[in-house]
Amino acid sequence: MCYQCSDFEYENPCKENFPGCGGDCEVFECAACSINTLHIDEYYMVTDEIWLTAWPDKRGMLCIGCLEDRLGRQLTSGDFTAAPINQGYFPYSERLAQRLAAGSIPTSH
Repeated sequence: MCYQCSDFEYENPCKENFPGCGGDCEVFECAACSINTLHIDEYYMVTDEIWLTAWPDKRGMLCIGCLEDRLGRQLTSGDFTAAPINQGYFPYSERLAQRLAAGSIPTSH
């Protein structure tokens, strides 16, 4: 469910005042609904299989809701890679944290 849906309320902060964005936030906008994934702490990496199923031949970002809408299901931890971004180095939105916790997160060897 994207930021426009009733189960996920979000007040879009001013790009110029958002800590850490440096005014170059456009690269973090969800390609489907335009919510800024950096502002809502939904910066993550899923497996190539999941990404290409949901967004074939497309680059960019998708918020968790838009990715799940395209998959037709909720993400689980097995859908994410072992990339550091999925290992707790960055803050997570509540729904991203829930998806990462839905099973065990892969670890790098």
